[in-house]
Amino acid sequence: MREKEISTVSEVEYYGYARWLANHVGIALPQTRVRFQHMWLWWPIEDQDIPFALDPGLKSFYKELTQDQHTADMVGKYVPAHAVGLPFLNFLNSEPRGDFQRNGKTLYVPAHSNPWCDFSKAVHERVKVFTKHNDVTVLLAWNDRHLKPHYTVPVEIGAGVWEISSFYRLRKIFSEYSYLVTDRMGSHVLYAMACGMKVGLSAKFWNDDIYHPHAISHGLTERARYVRSLKYLDELYPGIVLEDGLPAYDKCPEIMHTCPFEIARLLEWPVTVTDSKTSK
Repeated sequence: MREKEISTVSEVEYYGYARWLANHVGIALPQTRVRFQHMWLWWPIEDQDIPFALDPGLKSFYKELTQDQHTADMVGKYVPAHAVGLPFLNFLNSEPRGDFQRNGKTLYVPAHSNPWCDFSKAVHERVKVFTKHNDVTVLLAWNDRHLKPHYTVPVEIGAGVWEISSFYRLRKIFSEYSYLVTDRMGSHVLYAMACGMKVGLSAKFWNDDIYHPHAISHGLTERARYVRSLKYLDELYPGIVLEDGLPAYDKCPEIMHTCPFEIARLLEWPVTVTDSKTSK
């Protein structure tokens, strides 16, 4: 798909998901008052986690679609919530996979900037350190793509919140590379496994600083650090922490899948129950 960046008004629209969904169910892209959780929550969240794991303004929302029932139960204390899965996995499970071939290479994923926070200086420092000691291809986020000319190693450009072909590009990259190594926890770990990659959290280069301003402003820095700590992550996913060599972890967590027509209905888009029942 051709790259195109468009400012969004709703989390449902991030990374081009809403445009893909509207096309998939065969309607023009409508607006919605409903939010759809984007970030994978790799731990069973507690009520205190909501300000940095989801959104500190959650109580002001109309309705939330979440990754699982536990998250829906937490969110449901404040707004109506429905467990449906995650946008990227919904796209991945509903879109033809394509003919991709593994290349046997390792992809390194550092931290990333977004339209609201520029972490490119920190990203650049991490990439310089990691690539000095490892033969990898670097995956830069869309908002850090300006860093690419600074490196002599191969670079791929990944997802961007406002870049509407992001999911197609991410699926291609994660379906062609064989291994993913990262020095921070995040949705990229789940996405890579869902596409068939083996993943590892680098113990030697782990430097998962807390960038999220909401964690800091709500006094939740220590909690945010805890759920990102290698000790905690190794307890949740034994074997995912990589001491050396190539990653071998591929036990992808089970995330529920919901029919795209049902998600469109929950978004209060103009689709019918018949559409939902007959779609694949």
